[in-house]
Amino acid sequence: MLKAGAWTYDDGSMVFEKWVENPLVDYLFTLPIWIMLRNILVNHYTAEFNEQIAKRVGVVKTVAFDLLKPR
Repeated sequence: MLKAGAWTYDDGSMVFEKWVENPLVDYLFTLPIWIMLRNILVNHYTAEFNEQIAKRVGVVKTVAFDLLKPR
């Protein structure tokens, strides 16, 4: 059984959400996503740099950044 959220199939994207009889005007207008950035140059490996990259995709809610974890 597929859970709600974003999925890909055959190089396409799908979004599953529970049926709502009377959806709000902005129903399915936004989609929360999680992005992992890899192979960032050491001199750019900062929370500020990661947030600037993420802002190009959309609204940033959280930047999970830990210098002690391997890149």
